[in-house]
Amino acid sequence: MKHRIIAGAMLALAAFAASATTAELTVDVIAKSKWLSTNGTSSYDFDFKPTSFSLTFKFDLENPYQDLLLNAGYKPWAMTILNYSTTSSTKTPFTGTLAVAAPAGAYVQNPLTQLGLNRMLSEWDFDADKVLPTTDQILFTSSESWQTPAQGETYTKHTNWRGIEWVQESLPLSRNQLAKVSGEEFLAHLQSQVGKSFANAFYEDAWTGVYYDISSASTGFVQQSGTSIRGDIFIRSVAVVPEPGTFALSAIGLALMAGWRRRSMV
Repeated sequence: MKHRIIAGAMLALAAFAASATTAELTVDVIAKSKWLSTNGTSSYDFDFKPTSFSLTFKFDLENPYQDLLLNAGYKPWAMTILNYSTTSSTKTPFTGTLAVAAPAGAYVQNPLTQLGLNRMLSEWDFDADKVLPTTDQILFTSSESWQTPAQGETYTKHTNWRGIEWVQESLPLSRNQLAKVSGEEFLAHLQSQVGKSFANAFYEDAWTGVYYDISSASTGFVQQSGTSIRGDIFIRSVAVVPEPGTFALSAIGLALMAGWRRRSMV
């Protein structure tokens, strides 16, 4: 009896371990255009050649940050952020060449990754039961930046951010029907997008500029230069990925179950 209880408990543990909470989104990207900008004037880089590559974003389905805005005067929306990481980022073939090394003494921001969904009604209406057109904005972004201390009235800042973002129609909803989206719902939504393509959904931008310090009477920038790359994406796969610990727990549970079965047969 004791062995049965232990084996049952370990089997339950293995089943729990198998329910992983981490997922991965993989997209194929075709970067198609590159723009160069200096002090607000942009020019197309005719030497840029289309580049194909893949990006993988890992995110946690548990404990998403959720918010619901229903205030009058604003378009009602529900926001879900599945991962807000300050320790990792997703890089592209362009990231290394676009990055500018931080000078000595600059404050360097940790890599930042944000993954989420914004579900928005087309307008705010006094009738909370009126069904309105609704859109979903899906975004996966990574960024790094640095900033120098103020030197007189100015400081220098560099930012590199990149990711994918697309907007599509969702099921029409009323303000009363708009609700927070769980991690599992967002995963199911992403899985429904596998095999679809979205134009101009990839972006990577790098900007370096000298700006007036907030304490200065002047505003805006002294000089600014940047690079913008745009492209299309294809949603290749969305998969749940067991964490390394879940494999170990599952193996222990299965091994104990097999051992109990062998003993019961003797």
